Amino acid sequence: MGFPMASNLAKNGFKVNGFDLYPNKDAEKNGINVVDSVADACSDVDYVVTSLPKNEHVMSTMFDANGVLASAKKGTMVMDVSTVTPMLA
Repeated sequence: MGFPMASNLAKNGFKVNGFDLYPNKDAEKNGINVVDSVADACSDVDYVVTSLPKNEHVMSTMFDANGVLASAKKGTMVMDVSTVTPMLA
Protein backbone atom coordinates (compact mmCIF):
# COMPACT_ATOMS: atom_id res chain seq x y z
CA MET A 1 0.00 0.00 0.00
CA GLY A 2 2.85 2.41 0.79
CA PHE A 3 4.58 2.21 -2.59
CA PRO A 4 1.50 3.16 -4.65
CA MET A 5 0.72 6.01 -2.26
CA ALA A 6 4.30 7.31 -2.38
CA SER A 7 4.39 6.99 -6.17
CA ASN A 8 1.18 8.98 -6.53
CA LEU A 9 2.50 11.73 -4.30
CA ALA A 10 5.73 11.92 -6.32
CA LYS A 11 3.82 11.94 -9.61
CA ASN A 12 1.81 14.90 -8.34
CA GLY A 13 4.85 17.03 -7.60
CA PHE A 14 5.61 16.22 -3.97
CA LYS A 15 9.16 15.45 -2.85
CA VAL A 16 8.98 11.94 -1.40
CA ASN A 17 11.66 10.21 0.67
CA GLY A 18 11.17 6.49 0.97
CA PHE A 19 12.68 3.92 3.28
CA ASP A 20 11.85 0.21 3.31
CA LEU A 21 13.71 -2.76 4.71
CA TYR A 22 12.90 -4.45 1.39
CA PRO A 23 13.31 -1.62 -1.13
CA ASN A 24 11.16 -1.58 -4.22
CA LYS A 25 13.39 -1.56 -7.30
CA ASP A 26 10.91 0.72 -9.08
CA ALA A 27 10.87 3.41 -6.38
CA GLU A 28 13.45 5.70 -7.98
CA LYS A 29 11.84 5.23 -11.41
CA ASN A 30 8.64 6.56 -9.85
CA GLY A 31 10.25 9.70 -8.46
CA ILE A 32 10.85 8.49 -4.91
CA ASN A 33 14.11 9.53 -3.24
CA VAL A 34 15.25 6.23 -1.70
CA VAL A 35 17.07 6.75 1.61
CA ASP A 36 19.00 4.47 3.95
CA SER A 37 17.09 4.84 7.23
CA VAL A 38 13.96 6.05 8.97
CA ALA A 39 15.97 9.02 10.28
CA ASP A 40 17.03 9.95 6.73
CA ALA A 41 13.43 9.71 5.55
CA CYS A 42 11.98 12.05 8.14
CA SER A 43 14.68 14.38 9.46
CA ASP A 44 13.90 17.37 7.24
CA VAL A 45 10.31 17.00 6.04
CA ASP A 46 6.94 18.51 6.90
CA TYR A 47 4.92 15.27 6.73
CA VAL A 48 5.65 11.63 7.52
CA VAL A 49 3.33 8.86 6.35
CA THR A 50 3.91 5.31 7.55
CA SER A 51 2.30 2.25 6.01
CA LEU A 52 3.47 -0.84 7.88
CA PRO A 53 2.17 -4.41 8.22
CA LYS A 54 2.26 -5.04 11.98
CA ASN A 55 2.09 -3.39 15.39
CA GLU A 56 5.73 -4.15 16.18
CA HIS A 57 6.85 -2.43 12.96
CA VAL A 58 4.98 0.73 13.89
CA MET A 59 6.36 0.65 17.42
CA SER A 60 9.98 0.36 16.29
CA THR A 61 9.60 2.85 13.42
CA MET A 62 8.08 5.45 15.70
CA PHE A 63 9.90 4.90 19.00
CA ASP A 64 13.39 3.50 18.30
CA ALA A 65 16.41 5.72 18.93
CA ASN A 66 16.59 6.65 15.22
CA GLY A 67 12.84 6.46 14.68
CA VAL A 68 10.35 9.05 13.57
CA LEU A 69 9.78 10.70 16.93
CA ALA A 70 13.50 11.03 17.61
CA SER A 71 14.39 12.20 14.10
CA ALA A 72 11.58 14.42 12.84
CA LYS A 73 11.80 18.15 13.39
CA LYS A 74 9.37 19.91 15.70
CA GLY A 75 6.02 20.50 14.00
CA THR A 76 6.25 17.57 11.57
CA MET A 77 2.85 16.03 10.92
CA VAL A 78 2.77 12.22 11.22
CA MET A 79 0.07 10.05 9.67
CA ASP A 80 0.04 6.29 10.12
CA VAL A 81 -1.98 4.19 7.65
CA SER A 82 -0.62 0.87 8.86
CA THR A 83 -2.49 -2.38 9.35
CA VAL A 84 -2.50 -2.35 13.15
CA THR A 85 -4.84 -2.81 16.08
CA PRO A 86 -7.22 0.02 16.98
CA MET A 87 -5.55 0.35 20.39
CA LEU A 88 -2.13 1.06 18.83
CA ALA A 89 -3.62 3.46 16.30
